[in-house]
Amino acid sequence: MKGSLLAAPSEKASRGRFSLGVLCLCGAIAWPTLAAESDSRPLQSRFLRTAGHLQHTGSSLRSAFASLALSELSRAYRDEVTLARDESRSAQADKGLRGWSRSVAGYARELQRLVDDIEMGLPVSLMVEDRKPLALFVSSRFLILSHPRPLQQRMFEHRVLEQFCARYRCEQFLPGEVGSGPIPIARASVSPDWHFGQGLWSCSHRGIRVEFKYQSDISTARAICEELMREVLALADEVAWQVIHAVEVDWDGLALEVAPGSTQHSLPLNVSGDTVLATLPLLHSTPGLFDSVLPWIRAWVTRRIDTTIELRAEDFGWQES
Repeated sequence: MKGSLLAAPSEKASRGRFSLGVLCLCGAIAWPTLAAESDSRPLQSRFLRTAGHLQHTGSSLRSAFASLALSELSRAYRDEVTLARDESRSAQADKGLRGWSRSVAGYARELQRLVDDIEMGLPVSLMVEDRKPLALFVSSRFLILSHPRPLQQRMFEHRVLEQFCARYRCEQFLPGEVGSGPIPIARASVSPDWHFGQGLWSCSHRGIRVEFKYQSDISTARAICEELMREVLALADEVAWQVIHAVEVDWDGLALEVAPGSTQHSLPLNVSGDTVLATLPLLHSTPGLFDSVLPWIRAWVTRRIDTTIELRAEDFGWQES
């Protein structure tokens, strides 16, 4: 097979920023393999399973998915250009940084041209393999959907899937895999019940109870309680949404992280790469809090029951012991 080759500008070793993305027309294809993992890992992430099913659906859906993915990837490279140009203004900046940023900007434009080609009707084909980033053909041009920052690959895939599933019913692409149960609904606010007596104030909602001593500032206690309930329910709904779509959860290995390049927080659900993104400042910043509410989240996601957990404000530094 003959044709052109378009490769993402390689990053200097001293900067260590990029993984290499490649757009090419080629015969034998090799692309980066994801970090080695044991054979006992879940088969594929929901992102890859969705892409695999789209390969066998109508071309319009496949094109819509590819267009969203390429647009998101182009945006990621444009973000790198903005950062590089800002850094180039420093007196200590590498002299080649400005030229490098122009090359990256050109690559981002090429990605956007592929989006335009898709919208003009050029055929799209998706290539799915375990432990490898998704790859695609636009007509005869080959592209690996690899984020310029490897640590943000999961976030990239999450954003693409989130946008796509907001426009289309993604459960239709996973026949026989989607679980049963009501579709979770995001909650903008929560109104806990308050109880006063025996030297304590306590707030509760759906089995989650938090106790404050009387010397606590009531306005602060209310703010903490409402934020806690909002975050726990929002996170539970996000995880439940993934489970409904046949995502496996490694309950014993869950840990909240700061999402790379974002103000949100991430919860990797398994070694396949399925990840929840949410804004969870209290759960993330308070030592021991996430582990304390995890039993409630697990009970809600797996059995749809509101189990009972009791928390003391003093155990989490919300008031003095």
